[in-house]
Amino acid sequence: MVLDTVAIIDNLAIKQVYTSLSTVAKTYSWQNMWRHAAEAADTFFSADGSISNDPLVIIAQRDACAACSFFKRVNRLSIVASVFVLSVCCMAFQLTQCECSRPLRWWLLVFSMLQLVQLPTRVVFLLKVLTAERHQASFQTTVASITTSPAWQLSKHVSLATYAWLILGIVWTLNSGTCSKCSSLYWLTITVLSQAALKTLLTLRIFTSSFPDRSIETDEATEMQAATQEQIAALPCVHHTNDLFSDDGMSCAVCLDDFAEGDCLRRLPCQHYFHGRCIDEWLSRSKRCPLCMGCIDAEK
Repeated sequence: MVLDTVAIIDNLAIKQVYTSLSTVAKTYSWQNMWRHAAEAADTFFSADGSISNDPLVIIAQRDACAACSFFKRVNRLSIVASVFVLSVCCMAFQLTQCECSRPLRWWLLVFSMLQLVQLPTRVVFLLKVLTAERHQASFQTTVASITTSPAWQLSKHVSLATYAWLILGIVWTLNSGTCSKCSSLYWLTITVLSQAALKTLLTLRIFTSSFPDRSIETDEATEMQAATQEQIAALPCVHHTNDLFSDDGMSCAVCLDDFAEGDCLRRLPCQHYFHGRCIDEWLSRSKRCPLCMGCIDAEK
């Protein structure tokens, strides 16, 4: 009897320990999954270290304030449009139960998926710009970071696919037959296509209001000019030490990496420092400082 009681207690203790270990293992597993997901998301939305040749970077170099306003307004418009399209597509699948052969239902499904893929990217990029603006960071640096991220590259490819899918949707809508059981599907498709056309017109309107003719003229003062190799070589180089800067955690505005002990830095006439290899490549395209946009050959 005593032995049976001891055996029961041992079994209960073993089960309790097993349950506790299982709970700890599950918690640890979820924590690891969340940490890996956060690291993957950070890598996906962060710069890959290369120098961006995106047109938005060039626009930001010419007029940072106007480019920042344009970027924020267009992203907000795109987010609202994506939410609207997703709502309309959900409505289409709830209200229309017809099984006719018209491809409009599948067109709406694919189009909503394309919008769903782009929505998180647009939200993250808008938050990055708003955060940089709140901390008074350089918009040119923020744009350079955004446009070299894998998320931006994917977004560009998805945008091209979306435009192609819109053209296909117009063709299908014009050539699809009628169906009395799902006439609402036709008008919902027309609504989505009209939204896309309206969004394009509003984007053009935002661009013209953000960049008047006088601000997009490429005159001699704003034209991008590369520095000569002699001008680049004449800029002084220093090695990074802990007492070089008064603030800790200083970083290169081109590659966004922190300066490390012994790194070779090049100092521009405006007293801004960058990694030598980074700023040399930048100056081979533009002789303006990435931070203050001052020319390296400007008269003091």
